[in-house]
Amino acid sequence: MPIEPRDHAETVALFRHSLIGPLALQSLSRGQLAEELRDTGIVVNSVSPGFVKTDLTGYGVMTPAEGARLPVQHGLSGTDNGRFIEPDGYTPW
Repeated sequence: MPIEPRDHAETVALFRHSLIGPLALQSLSRGQLAEELRDTGIVVNSVSPGFVKTDLTGYGVMTPAEGARLPVQHGLSGTDNGRFIEPDGYTPW
């Protein structure tokens, strides 16, 4: 049976908690995959665009177009490998 949130704050809390597993998994696999593909010219990174205003959250600090800037920028640059990238820089996990 799905959990039905009672209000917007609970919806956001459930969304944040739903990210814990995928973030942990990508953190582990990102470094391993980046190392395996190092000599192929393929780079592997994870990029968090920041808090984007969506239909789910209803608010945020940037539009979806603005939120797409960081993933596209790092996807095209090819200069980083095996990193977790956020708007404020690199996160060492």
